[in-house]
Amino acid sequence: MELREIDVKRFNNLASAEPDSTIYQTSWWSDYLVDKGAQAMFIEADDNAGSCVALTMLILKKESFISGKYTAYAPFGYLINYFDEPLLSEFHELLVKYLKDHKISRIEIEPQVNEDNPLVLKALSRNGYVKSDDLSRYELDIDKYVITSNDLNIIIKMRSCDDTDIINILSSGKEAKEYLDIFAHIKDHATIYAARIDSEKTKRTIKESVREIRESIDEHADDYKFAEKNAEKELEIRQLRKKYTALEKFEKSQGENPYVAAICISDFSDKCTIMFKLNIDDDEMFNVEKIIIDQLCQDYKVKGVKMIDSRSSFYGSKVNPLIGRFSCKI
Repeated sequence: MELREIDVKRFNNLASAEPDSTIYQTSWWSDYLVDKGAQAMFIEADDNAGSCVALTMLILKKESFISGKYTAYAPFGYLINYFDEPLLSEFHELLVKYLKDHKISRIEIEPQVNEDNPLVLKALSRNGYVKSDDLSRYELDIDKYVITSNDLNIIIKMRSCDDTDIINILSSGKEAKEYLDIFAHIKDHATIYAARIDSEKTKRTIKESVREIRESIDEHADDYKFAEKNAEKELEIRQLRKKYTALEKFEKSQGENPYVAAICISDFSDKCTIMFKLNIDDDEMFNVEKIIIDQLCQDYKVKGVKMIDSRSSFYGSKVNPLIGRFSCKI
């Protein structure tokens, strides 16, 4: 096996061909981290026939302000077959030798391997890696996702775009700056799915529903047999009025047809990955995250994508515990 540094163009091309690669293992993500003061290194390992058998992007961070030593961090781990221990061991040995010459004293990786894989755990342990933290990934199986009906009183307009004004509308301060930075670095592979409420139609529908429910209550007001049902209808009216008031609140800050939520996704290597979510509907009154996920599933099913994933929970997702974050002193 031969190990060497490569340029970002070659690395991205090789990474995009890997079935398990993510946007977090590309130069677009490293650029985001480099802007925060880190350095980046791109490594390829080839077998004796010249075929690539392992890749890694390493983010180099100083261990302390006064230290001359660095930690090499591989976001989402190496692009390698972790189940092939001889391959992993040879790659690790060559990598350690190479990194020592660059004043690197520690490696940190995040293998995207499910937690119930003792063989990988043993292989990592035998090569000097020690678990330092738990990790999970959240996933949604698009083929198994069932789109259920939404509140017919709430009329939502969906939009997919690259309009960063939406980020400023739905967040502020450090949060907005962070999300704008992320989007700026991955924009060639990113889309914002945004949901806004159709003010006129929603208000009209809510008013009409309240009127119809009120007529039904009044019609049976004197019939004790309807007492329980009428109480439920009164509660329904209160909920509708709360939604009406919430919509007016959003309109006050944004104007007509206000944005309520948005999800930024990356589209890389046949993967749909949620990078961040924005939602000002704190009480989940309008259930807009579900509506956005409905749209994502429809769009990406057509593209043949099987899974939506994220580092944090989202509507319809299930947690997938991974074997964890590991570090190795060298």
